[in-house]
Amino acid sequence: FARLLRAAAPKGDSEDRNKALGQILYHVGRWIYLIDGVDDLAQDRKTGNYNPVLARFPQWTGEDQDYLKVNLEHSLGLAASAFRKLKPNAWSGVVENILQSGLPSVTELVFAGKWGEYKNRRGG
Repeated sequence: FARLLRAAAPKGDSEDRNKALGQILYHVGRWIYLIDGVDDLAQDRKTGNYNPVLARFPQWTGEDQDYLKVNLEHSLGLAASAFRKLKPNAWSGVVENILQSGLPSVTELVFAGKWGEYKNRRGG
């Protein structure tokens, strides 16, 4: 999914901009794929559906959770770093807020097992 999103980055005249956009989309796509795996963990364990998190961490211990959480935070940090290489525009504040506040908040909710409850309250 990460590579698919990176490939969807619009190409422009600047190679630096193209690379930055590709990196943002790659790392956000990676985050989406893995956080969805964490969110679906219990259900996929029950049904036997493929789950990338269970494929990597079959026992899913507290140590595994800590490792993956740091890994996800690192991906968001790399996306934010790539974002800072772009020229600011009207959407910069929104994107920066999503990368530095919104997605980390979702990470916390998912790992705490509260994401579904939050989505239901918000009508999502």
